[in-house]
Amino acid sequence: RITIDLVYFNSSSLKQIIKMFIKCQELANDQIDVTWFCENANDDFMETGQDISNALSIPFHFDFRKH
Repeated sequence: RITIDLVYFNSSSLKQIIKMFIKCQELANDQIDVTWFCENANDDFMETGQDISNALSIPFHFDFRKH
């Protein structure tokens, strides 16, 4: 299980996050579970998470932060 709950990321950190997911896929034989936290459904974080999920064929569960 991987939980991502970031307040900010840039292109360099995003590259590292993607590398981490690829490595986790290799180690877990494609059986990883990701929870990706974001502020709301219109959040850039959610869109980025969906893009990563689709590109790497990893199922993400999206959860929203409570204020």
